[in-house]
Amino acid sequence: MFERILERISILKHKKCDKDIKTVYVVNLAYGDTNKLTAADNFNIETSSITRTFVNRVHKEGKALYAWTVNTKGSISNMVNLNLDNIITDNTILAKEVIYSSKTSNLVEEYIKFVNGLLN
Repeated sequence: MFERILERISILKHKKCDKDIKTVYVVNLAYGDTNKLTAADNFNIETSSITRTFVNRVHKEGKALYAWTVNTKGSISNMVNLNLDNIITDNTILAKEVIYSSKTSNLVEEYIKFVNGLLN
């Protein structure tokens, strides 16, 4: 019920002005039935409230999920593993390093070592 009231007050008003506008529902705590928030195109949730179940439910609804504020290597890795669509961080260098390392494997490094061994 509370979600519906908030939606009517803010997000829904914006959607009525421009149906093509993209809206993001920003909350501290992820609970309740997100599919009732029909005017929300995406969700932005505080990191500690995000679970795999919640991520799967939001993605099943065809919406994106963002996390804030993700500043540690562990929390960034966790969000990557949960398949979040984006993170908000104060440490972009660390985030890039963690995300890059999670998307690559040792295969390239091992291949380079192998080729260098052949050439030496």
